[in-house]
Amino acid sequence: MLEKMRETSFGPLAGTLCVLMLILLILYGTGFGFHQEEVSSWNLMLHHMAAVGLLVLIGVHTWLNACKMRKMRDEFRAMLKGQDIKHHDNRGFLIEQLKQKSLREMCALFNMDGARLQESLRVRHIYVKDLDENFKAIAKANQKDMYELWILILREHVEHASS
Repeated sequence: MLEKMRETSFGPLAGTLCVLMLILLILYGTGFGFHQEEVSSWNLMLHHMAAVGLLVLIGVHTWLNACKMRKMRDEFRAMLKGQDIKHHDNRGFLIEQLKQKSLREMCALFNMDGARLQESLRVRHIYVKDLDENFKAIAKANQKDMYELWILILREHVEHASS
C-alpha cells in the first residue's frame, strides 16, 4: 500500500496532511486540557512543539508557493515579450546544449558502443553517416526532432544498462 502511495503524486501530499492533522489534534488536545485547567509542564511543552511544527509547515508552504509564483510570473513575462522561457529544466535548454554534440561524445558519455547505437538508430529509421556528426545534422538529415533523437539514445542506454 505504501509503495503504491509513493508512486503516485499523492504520497508526499498524504504525508504532509497526516502531519498537519496530527499537529492540529495535538493542539486541540492540549488546548482542551488548558481549558479544563490541567496545566502541566508536559502538556505545555507538547503544545509549544506542535505550534512550532505548525509554523514550520506554514513557512515551508509559503516558500514553495512563492517559488512557484515567481516561476509563473517569469514565464508570463517571457510570453508577453515573445521570448524563450529561461529555465534550466525545459526542453529548449536541453536541445540547445545538444546541438553541437556528436554521437561519439554521447557514446563516450554513456559508455556505449558506437556501432551498436548506430544500428539501434537504424532500426528506428534514423540513419547516421558518421559517429562524428552532431545532433543537429543527424536530426535535420532524418527530419526528426533533436529531442526525439535524445530520447531514443537515452532509451538505448537504459536498455543496454539493464541487459
